[in-house]
Amino acid sequence: IGMRPKMQEELQELLGGNKGLVLLSAMPASGLRSTTTVVLRAMDRLVRDFTSVEDVQNRYEEVENVKLMTYDSAAGETPVTILRKVFLEEPEVVIVRDLVNGEVVGDICEEISSVGRLVLSTVRAKDAAEALLRVLAMKVPAAEFSESVIAVLNQRLVRKLCEHCREAYMPPPQVLQQLGIPPGRVDAFYRPPQQPEEVCEVCSGIGYIGRTAIFELLRVDDTVRNALVSTPKLDVVRQAARQAAYYEANKEEIKARRRTGKRADAGKPRDPGPRPGSPFHVFACKVKPCAT
Repeated sequence: IGMRPKMQEELQELLGGNKGLVLLSAMPASGLRSTTTVVLRAMDRLVRDFTSVEDVQNRYEEVENVKLMTYDSAAGETPVTILRKVFLEEPEVVIVRDLVNGEVVGDICEEISSVGRLVLSTVRAKDAAEALLRVLAMKVPAAEFSESVIAVLNQRLVRKLCEHCREAYMPPPQVLQQLGIPPGRVDAFYRPPQQPEEVCEVCSGIGYIGRTAIFELLRVDDTVRNALVSTPKLDVVRQAARQAAYYEANKEEIKARRRTGKRADAGKPRDPGPRPGSPFHVFACKVKPCAT
């Protein structure tokens, strides 16, 4: 699904633990359901017991060896209705697909704190920092939540530049500085052809063909926890995330561009796309290999 092996290893290490809350996040229509299913299928479901809590009104694709327990939102039920029963059965891993309110998050944090349990859940957000704050916005005690959450994986779907007709150009110095790329490190950036002499037969002149995902993985450490508790503001948490012991966003995107020459999608009219300086403000580029 586009994730580099190094990030896969880091994520697998987090998912192999036995305690903590891991959030998977994305904007609507950005493949969050599919990624969640892929993540579950990559976990050790033959060794550990997994239970998924889902709404019968919003079913997900079933995953082998994951026990399913449901509630009915149409009848006024929430995950809290069955969470206590789920925890009493003591599965090692619990998946709560929808964090519908603060009570659900509170029960999860209490279970992680008192007993120890690995919990996976999803939230709609543009980046990892926003995902954390969206959960806090449910009126969850910041201290309890910050101690329970251990990682956030955020993704964005992007279009891939057509490799048959893409056009190389030299990036402005300010763009390299914004992306943290040293001068001379990049040979060229790529974009759709600006004045094509003929229509590309591969992409029909669109300039893009196919989509993939780019990822941002944040391993929550004390720097991020302190920001969540003391100053839960988006710019502060974003800055703390960039200072975390393990945080990959721009690097993931830039290295993906090196392999495939893909460019971030500008988004639909209702989504103006990421602002400059955000983890997903990136461009297609060709990077010179490092000297050995």
